Amino acid sequence: MLKEVLCLAIPFITLWVTSAQDYRAVYSHRILLYEEEYYGQIRTLKIDSVDFISDSVFYPSPNIRRISEACYSPLGASWIGERIIEKQNGNTLFFNQANDTIVLNTKAGLNSRWIMCSIDDILFKATITNLDTMNFLGFTDSVKTISIQAYDTDQNPVEHSINNQYLLLSKHYGLVRTMNFYFFPDYLNDYSIYESFGLLNLVGMTNPEAGVQNIKWLDVHDFQTNDELHIVFTSQVISPNPDENSWAHHKTIRKYISRQNYPDSVMYMVDVLESREGYRFQNSYSEYIHDTIVEVFKPDNLFDRYPGQPLKEGEIGYANSMTYSTKTIPSVHGMFNVSEHCWIPTVADGCYPYYSYYKGLGGPYTYCTGGISAGVTEQQELVYYKKGDITWGQPLIITSAEKVPVHVDLLVYPNPSNGVFSVRLNDQNYKQYHISVLSLNGQVLMDDNNYADNTPIDLSRLSGTLLIKITTPTQTLYRKLVVY
Repeated sequence: MLKEVLCLAIPFITLWVTSAQDYRAVYSHRILLYEEEYYGQIRTLKIDSVDFISDSVFYPSPNIRRISEACYSPLGASWIGERIIEKQNGNTLFFNQANDTIVLNTKAGLNSRWIMCSIDDILFKATITNLDTMNFLGFTDSVKTISIQAYDTDQNPVEHSINNQYLLLSKHYGLVRTMNFYFFPDYLNDYSIYESFGLLNLVGMTNPEAGVQNIKWLDVHDFQTNDELHIVFTSQVISPNPDENSWAHHKTIRKYISRQNYPDSVMYMVDVLESREGYRFQNSYSEYIHDTIVEVFKPDNLFDRYPGQPLKEGEIGYANSMTYSTKTIPSVHGMFNVSEHCWIPTVADGCYPYYSYYKGLGGPYTYCTGGISAGVTEQQELVYYKKGDITWGQPLIITSAEKVPVHVDLLVYPNPSNGVFSVRLNDQNYKQYHISVLSLNGQVLMDDNNYADNTPIDLSRLSGTLLIKITTPTQTLYRKLVVY
C-alpha cells in the first residue's frame, strides 16, 4: 500500500515578515511552462480542476504513467504530483509517487526553517536563505530562495544529492524554480519514458502571456513572402537480400511567393524546386521537379496540445514533447496501443523516426537508424533557411538545372473581374490544358480537362477570391482571381 507521511511544518527560527503573507506556490488561472535544467525539455503545469473545502485542492493535468509491468495509464500523476493542497495556514502540500508529503511554507520569512519532508530516516529541511527582488520573463517581483538540506534523525547533516538545491518562490507568479515533486527526493524508477527527477525553471506563462509559449501548428507554418527553406532527405537500406538494398538523396528548395491570412487558416503559394536521385528495385533513378503549389494550414487540435499532455489518435496514444523552438511527435517506439483498460507500449522492428517541427521553419525533420533484419538509416534535415533578413546554414545548389522545366507565363484577365474572365498560357506546346477553379478552402467550383487557351469562362454567380489551377504535363500553376 502507498504510504502517506504528513510532514508538519515545524519552524526552528520564527522570523515572520508581513510582506510575505501573500506568497502562493500555485495559481489555477494560468498555464506555466518550465524547462528541465538537465534535458532542456519543456514541462507543462496546467490546473484542470480545483476543489474548495476547508483547503484548496488543485488537480494538475495528468501525464502518462506506468501502472503495472506492461500497462500504462494516460491519467497518471503530473510531474508536480497528482494533487496540490493549499492550506489556510500558508503551507502548500505536494505529493511524490509514494504519497509522501512535501511541504512548502509560503508564509515563512527570511532564515525561517521547517521540515519539508520525512522519508525513512532522513529529514529534508527547507530554509528561506534569501528574500529579494528578481527579474524574470519581463517581470520584477519579490522572490524567496528556499534551500534544501538532508539530516538524520539526530539532526546531523547527511550526504544527499538534493543538498544545496534550491527553489524560487515569487510573490505574484508562484514557483519560478521548482523540481519534479513526483520523483522527490530523487528518481524512483517507474519506467517513465517522458521524464526524470530534476530541477525546472519557469520559462513561459499565460495570463499574462510572457516568455515561451506552446508551439502550435500555425506557429510551425508561419512564413512570410520571400522566405526560403532548403531541405535534404537521405535514406539507406542494407539488407541481407541484395535485391532489397536501396538509397535516396533528395534536395528541395521551397520559396514562399505569397501569403494570405484568413480567420481560421493561412494560405501560401510556394515555388518548389527539387532534385531526386536514388536506387530502388535494382534500378537507379534521377528526376527534377519545378512546381508552384498552394498550401493551406489550419489549427491542429492534437498537435496544439501542451507538451506532456496525453493524446489519443484512433488506437494510438502518445504525448508530444517540446523545447524552446521545437515540438516533437514520438516515433512508434514512444507510442502506445490503446485498449479499454490500459495503454500498451508498441513494439516494432525498423527505423521509426521522431518527427520534429521547428517554430517558423516547418517540418517534419527526422533521423533514425535501426532494424534487425536490415540496416536502415533515414534523415530529413533543414540545411538552410532565409527568414526576412536572417539566414542560416549553407544554401543548396540544385544541379542539372537545364532538365528542370522552366515556368511559362500565365495570365488570368481581367483581374479583378465581374466573373467573366479568360486564361492565357504563353506556351506554344499547350493550347489546351486542364483548368480547375477552387475556393480558398479547396472546394472545386469548376473543372475542365480540355480548356482551350483564351476561352471566356463565366463564373459571375460567384464572388470573392478564387484560385485558378492550370495543369500541364510538365507543371502545375496557380493564380488568384478576385471576383466582385
